[in-house]
Amino acid sequence: MWQREMHCTSSSHRVEADRLVDGHPTGERELLRQEACNTALFLGHEEPGFWGLTGGHLEYGEFLIRKIQAAIESFNCDLVYAPSIFESLPDSRLPGMAELEAVRRQANATALAM
Repeated sequence: MWQREMHCTSSSHRVEADRLVDGHPTGERELLRQEACNTALFLGHEEPGFWGLTGGHLEYGEFLIRKIQAAIESFNCDLVYAPSIFESLPDSRLPGMAELEAVRRQANATALAM
């Protein structure tokens, strides 16, 4: 599945996808946004949300964890799909780590799949 994205499902089986990293400062942002929108359309999902974080500068910490927690709560997720914490690229591994922690902190029974 897409790296650097968070996917949530609710009991209605609706899939929400947010793209955390919109590319690198080298200018591939619009291309990655268009690819994410085309993929969502192909899969029959709504257009993903874009968080506007820049690749290569993603940091694990409270800011990212709380932002993910807020998204989980706003989507009313019962399942979160996250990148593996064993990914070799930091921009793929760090969201997985933050999503793991955000799900761990949830009061409801949100599940995590990597």
